[in-house]
Amino acid sequence: MLNNLRVFFNFIRHQKIKNNKKIINFSILLFHRIVPEIKNDLLGTCIDVDSFRKIIKYLSLNYNIINPKDFNSLYESNKIQKNSIILSFDDGFIDNYTFAFPILKEFNTNAVFFLPTNYISKKNTTWDWEIKKIIDYNYSELIEKHNFFLKLNNKSKKNILWNCINYLKNKNINYRNDFIQETYKLLKIKNSFNENDRCLNWTEVNEMQSKGMLFGSHTHNHTSLLGLKIDEIESELMKSKKLLEEHTKTK
Repeated sequence: MLNNLRVFFNFIRHQKIKNNKKIINFSILLFHRIVPEIKNDLLGTCIDVDSFRKIIKYLSLNYNIINPKDFNSLYESNKIQKNSIILSFDDGFIDNYTFAFPILKEFNTNAVFFLPTNYISKKNTTWDWEIKKIIDYNYSELIEKHNFFLKLNNKSKKNILWNCINYLKNKNINYRNDFIQETYKLLKIKNSFNENDRCLNWTEVNEMQSKGMLFGSHTHNHTSLLGLKIDEIESELMKSKKLLEEHTKTK
């Protein structure tokens, strides 16, 4: 069991913070997608349902899983126990609701889900999964025709995907959307929608919230803020904050 878990514990972010009394150690375990079966995981962000259940069962027996909404009060009162851990999810895909949520309830645990709010209740997937879809659909023609990919020395699917993601993640939303749409057009690919790759809708968010799950911002457009201008950063954060407060009735 422990050997099987090692790969998943690469997702753990170990935190060390200091209050007035002592240094507090705890960990944050980061998940993205929970799927029935892993078939093609170029992004390296998928865990199958059976493994996820084993992980949560193991953690519930061996760790103190903190409810994220209780963290501040536990910290201020110096009551964070050893082996404390917070469960978190990035990107807010529908499988978080379909597969992860029931398992979290089964083991009476809570998690915090960080949402890219412009994708919530929309009939599309996040931009990085759009790139993955393009590479999966027409990989050979992509590396022959697209100027961006022609200059890459390592033309493996994984390397091409991550080079493209790292290039686009710091771009503003208009540039990124234009890049993706031009790539679809160049390769004559129809932009089809897969229900399994959508993000949550607000009804699902509210149901999860009613059962103790917490929600936070993952920006508005799933964008890295490092390469953006100040006004673009403010827009990403404020739009996300406004939508989260409006739909979850929390601040």
